[in-house]
Amino acid sequence: TEIPIELSLSSFQIEEKWYAIGIARDISERKKMGEKLKNYQKKLKELHQTVHLLQKCKSEKEIAQNAIQQVEKILGFNFCVLYLVKENFFYPVAFSPAITFYLKLKPLSLNKGILGKTLEKEQTFWGRTKTHINSGIKKAIFKSFISTPVDKVGVLQVYLIDLSSFNEEDVELLEILAEHLAEEIKEKRLEERLKYLALHDPLTGTYNRYYSREILEREIKRAKRCGSPLGFLMIDINRFKEINDRYSHLTGDRILQEVARLIMKSIRNTDIVIRFGGDEFLVLLPETGRETDEIKKRIREKIENWNRNSTPLDFPLTLAIGAAFWDPAMKKEVKDVLKEADLKMYLEKRLNSGKTH
Repeated sequence: TEIPIELSLSSFQIEEKWYAIGIARDISERKKMGEKLKNYQKKLKELHQTVHLLQKCKSEKEIAQNAIQQVEKILGFNFCVLYLVKENFFYPVAFSPAITFYLKLKPLSLNKGILGKTLEKEQTFWGRTKTHINSGIKKAIFKSFISTPVDKVGVLQVYLIDLSSFNEEDVELLEILAEHLAEEIKEKRLEERLKYLALHDPLTGTYNRYYSREILEREIKRAKRCGSPLGFLMIDINRFKEINDRYSHLTGDRILQEVARLIMKSIRNTDIVIRFGGDEFLVLLPETGRETDEIKKRIREKIENWNRNSTPLDFPLTLAIGAAFWDPAMKKEVKDVLKEADLKMYLEKRLNSGKTH
C-alpha cells in the first residue's frame, strides 16, 4: 500500500560515530483536507465569477436558467429546481433536464411541504428525505435534498437519488449562489418595474402619453412598409368631472380602470391603448380601416353590459368616441386624421351633454 508521508531526518554523533533518525508521518488525511480545501476554494471562486455571468443576463428567465446550469457545472448537482413565487404559488421556472425523467414539475401552493417551510422560515433545510419534500416528488426516488431560500422571491432545491448525503460544504456553496441569484433577480425586477412605469400609466396599466409619440411613429412606419391602414379611436368619459365631484376621486379612479379594462377586452392583442389625458384614451388599430366603427360599437356594448351589472353610479356610464383611419395612399397627414377623430369625439360629447341637460 502506498501512502503519502512527511519525512523528518536528523543526524547525530555518539562516541565519534554518526547515526541518523527518521520520523515518517502519514499525511493522508492532511492531504485529503488540503485537496478538499483547494477544491472548495476553486468552487467558491467559480461561484463568484458566476455573478458576472448573471449580471449580463437580459431577463429573469435567463438568470434562472444560467443559475441552474452553474449549479450543475460547479457543484455537480444533476437534479435541481428553482421555484419562484408568483400569485401565491411556487412556479418551477428553471430545472435540470435530468429531473424531468423522474417527475412532472407543476406549480405548488406556498404552504406546501419543505418548499413552504423554507420560504416561511427563510432558512436552509437539508438531509435525508423522510417525507415527501413536495407533492410531486416521492421519497422512494430522491433520498437526500437541500432546500435553500432565494431571499423572499423563491426556493432553490437540489436532490440526490442515492443514500449518500450532502455535507455542510455543499449547503454553504448553494447558499452563496442563492444569495447572488436573489440579488440579480431583484435587480432585474426593479429594472423591469422602472421600465414599465416609464412607459405605462400606473392607474390603468395602459401606455402613457409620453410614450405615445414613439408608438405612433413606429406604427406609421409599419403601416407604410406593409401598405396597410391604421385606425384611431379617441375616447372620452362623459360626465367624468361629475363622477369625481359626487362620488369621490377614488370612484373616479375605479371608473378609469374599468373603462381601460373594457376597452382592452374589446380589441385585439395587437391593438394599443394609450391614456391620452385625464379621462381620455387613444386606441391605435393597426391594419384597420373602416372597421373602426365596428370596434367602436363593441366597446359601447361592453360599457352597456357593465352598466347593467357592475356600475356604482346612479346614472349610466357613457363614452364619447371619435373614429377615423389613415391609409398610406391618402394625401392626408396622420396628425390631420388624429384631429378628425378628436373632433368627432368632441362633437359626440357635446351631443351627449345636450341630452343630459
